[in-house]
Amino acid sequence: MFVRSRSSGKRAFTLIELLVVMAVIAILISLLLPAVQKVREAANRTRCQNNLKQQGLAQHNYLNTNGKFTEGNNLTHDDYSSGTVPNAYTAAHPNAQEGGPTDGSTVGGHHCYGNFLVLMLPYLDQENLYKAIRSSPAVKSTNGDNFPNQGWSMEGTTKAAAAAGVLPAFVSTYRCPSSPFQPTNPRLSDYAASMGPACIPGCGPDSNSIWTPNCQPEKPVSSTLYTSGLGDPNYGYTATPMWSADDGSGPLDKVTGEHLISQSNIRGMFARFRAAGGGLRVADVPDGLTNTVMIGEWRTDASIFWQQYYLNETPQYGHHAFNPSVGWAGMDSDVIGYTLAPPNYPIVVPGTGYCTDGPHSWANYVAMKAFKSWHPGGINMLFADGSVHFITDNIDLKLWNYLGCRNDGKTLGSLDGVN
Repeated sequence: MFVRSRSSGKRAFTLIELLVVMAVIAILISLLLPAVQKVREAANRTRCQNNLKQQGLAQHNYLNTNGKFTEGNNLTHDDYSSGTVPNAYTAAHPNAQEGGPTDGSTVGGHHCYGNFLVLMLPYLDQENLYKAIRSSPAVKSTNGDNFPNQGWSMEGTTKAAAAAGVLPAFVSTYRCPSSPFQPTNPRLSDYAASMGPACIPGCGPDSNSIWTPNCQPEKPVSSTLYTSGLGDPNYGYTATPMWSADDGSGPLDKVTGEHLISQSNIRGMFARFRAAGGGLRVADVPDGLTNTVMIGEWRTDASIFWQQYYLNETPQYGHHAFNPSVGWAGMDSDVIGYTLAPPNYPIVVPGTGYCTDGPHSWANYVAMKAFKSWHPGGINMLFADGSVHFITDNIDLKLWNYLGCRNDGKTLGSLDGVN
């Protein structure tokens, strides 16, 4: 007897059908992924802006308490060409000498007292960290001019705090969530204080210094860019000493004998070196707080100093007060930025050598210290009034310089590129 087998009625997918389904899924993912990434970046950009808003509140709370904003970088510039320091300081610091160790233990060509990131800590719910840094051995002064509190100097405290294990310390408000560059490294900060269009060395008197004329617009145009200007005496501001450093016009600290820079040499809201009188008052910003940038984004991966010293945990002596164990709390020039070059000005990393990659060299300070971000199309900037704006990469460079300067006296008019 013949028996017919029963079929279940179900048919399996053929290989071609499976491939078609997989292709459709891949297409859908490729279409959705950019949208997901865009939403994620928008959220990160908002969080980054919130970080800056918190820093703005901290600056204004500091202003309400102290009558002035924080200093940018309490770094002294001891221009002792003879290699000696005043007797009042030599007695307490026998090792002090020009060109000596500059890690916070002695006074040499540069001496670090901390920076704006340290001074903001109590106003960012980080008072315990601030107190831990402050409780480290420090030199007291009787002149009442030291900061952040009367009669107290931050000298040596960051190094001592590192030795005690207090530093480096991760502070989330100092990291942009869009940054993929070592996001958990406690040494890093993604924000820098603005020195505006202050003069800063390029790579020498050649084509690497294409942005130098913007810092000294009153000087005549010449074939040597490093000494050239824009030939415009009415630009709104004039040249500053390189780094806004001491040019002999600033006073000496009454006790330490260290040089303080004149406030007239400060183009932006902050200076690289310790200024006479400390931080700026509201009255010191005649252009208005709403028209002056204060703190902005920058990329630590773009710094030759970060790459060579901090990340490799190699301290450097002789010129920069870098101590890798201190990180963002005791840096020299890596907590300050400039508006001379456009936002997100591209640089060559790591490059082929020191200042050999033209104006895009990562060793070219003007390029390296330009404000940069991980956000496409621009950077977040905190203005001195506490507001945060997105500055586009194509902002007019003259407008960008004016936004960086606190006292150019110019009417800005249209703010194209400021969102």
